[in-house]
Amino acid sequence: MKISVHTTDRSSFKRCRQRWDFSSNLRMNLQPRTPITPLFFGTNIHAGLARYYDPQWNERDGEAAIEVFRNKTLQHLVQFQDPTPETVQWVDDQLDLGTGMLKHYFWWAKRNDAFDVVFVEKNMDVSIPGLPGVEYNFTLDGLVVDRHRRHWILEHKTAAQIFEDQEWLSNDDQCGSYLWALTRLEPSIIAEGVIYNTLRKKAPQRLRSLKNGDYSSNKTQDTTYGIAKKMLKDKYGTIPSKYNDLLEHLQLKGENFVQRVPVRRNRREIDAIGEFMRYEVMDMINDPVIYRSPSRINCSGCPFLVPCIMKWEGSDYDYYLEAQYKKREKEW
Repeated sequence: MKISVHTTDRSSFKRCRQRWDFSSNLRMNLQPRTPITPLFFGTNIHAGLARYYDPQWNERDGEAAIEVFRNKTLQHLVQFQDPTPETVQWVDDQLDLGTGMLKHYFWWAKRNDAFDVVFVEKNMDVSIPGLPGVEYNFTLDGLVVDRHRRHWILEHKTAAQIFEDQEWLSNDDQCGSYLWALTRLEPSIIAEGVIYNTLRKKAPQRLRSLKNGDYSSNKTQDTTYGIAKKMLKDKYGTIPSKYNDLLEHLQLKGENFVQRVPVRRNRREIDAIGEFMRYEVMDMINDPVIYRSPSRINCSGCPFLVPCIMKWEGSDYDYYLEAQYKKREKEW
């Protein structure tokens, strides 16, 4: 029988074995019956980006991509026979936020994309050396080729903030495992590294209008140089000098709604990732001991916090699992 190990298996197993026991396809394979808010939003943004970059279309169509995001988001209401006003408002807020983010991203991408797309959202399996019948299953957001014909993984992310410090990406185990897995394909793909494509979970704001009809020159406005310059030119024709300080500030601040960081990984490290993955998977499939790894970071936002507490305090957590969870659906 073939055993399939997923990316989420590895991260959950190393983070908390109890969470892994609840969620892994190798164990109970459960997920909450209602979507987890941050994951739901991120998944729908990914769907829109996949439509935008899908090479089967002749051009990158931002409107079509936003429509995909919109339809995915509205699916949340299907599960309710009579959704509450709060639920409808929540969906509307998701639509407004995601649409604003994607519109700005597509405007930015047309000026900054410097690659051809090979494929998007492709699910693949590769065998793990030394473990007959065990495969690593993974899905790439995208594979692209730069102007030097080098392959790169394109990894989309959404984040509450854009951080300048990105050194940790050189130790990103998830994308490292993707790079290793590509070398196991037939024919193999030797990728240069990963392009991390991060969208901030906020849409740029328009310049505020003042009572006298002018735009505000307040430097705390959360917008971009491009948006401010266009608005000022559209309104005044030529930009009044009183806005020079604002534009200079925004230009120096740079783009803070989209961040694209290429990270190279060397062959020795990629080979080591594959070797350590074999050790991890051996632990997973050899009936490991299940225990908790409680911490503020691990427990915050964990979708299995309640049944975990119930289990370890001796309550009837099986009944709760049956009522609140279902078998995990296929992931992106």
